[in-house]
Amino acid sequence: MTGKRPAPAPVLLAGWLVPGGGHFLLRRKPQAVVFFLAVTLTYLAGMALADFGNVSLERHSYYFLAHIFNGGETLLAWLFTQGVLEDHVPTHFGIHTGEIGILFTAVASLLNLIVMMDAYGIAAGLKPGPEAPEESATAEVPAP
Repeated sequence: MTGKRPAPAPVLLAGWLVPGGGHFLLRRKPQAVVFFLAVTLTYLAGMALADFGNVSLERHSYYFLAHIFNGGETLLAWLFTQGVLEDHVPTHFGIHTGEIGILFTAVASLLNLIVMMDAYGIAAGLKPGPEAPEESATAEVPAP
């Protein structure tokens, strides 16, 4: 598989399951680590701000539409937070932080969509990868 890009579908699936997973399959490990940390830490911060009660299809259906773009983390969060009290209002430092937490997890999930599309573009050849530099970088300037 040296010098050959993986198929776009597995790259997209890997990015959906784990933030940065598509870049990892493309052997772009530094980017994969940065994307994983950025998306996951933002998602976890949102979960903490909402006292781990913000990933719920029943209570927050519109936000859940954003959460589905971060498949693996949303599935885990949904499975492990089913017993969180519905009437509980998260408060940190005297501020009601539930809605802020929901927004954090939704933004992290939408950020993961952008990361997935970047990896897909590289795998599909729509965006140059490390083995295929841009034409403009190697093109010679014509003489006047």
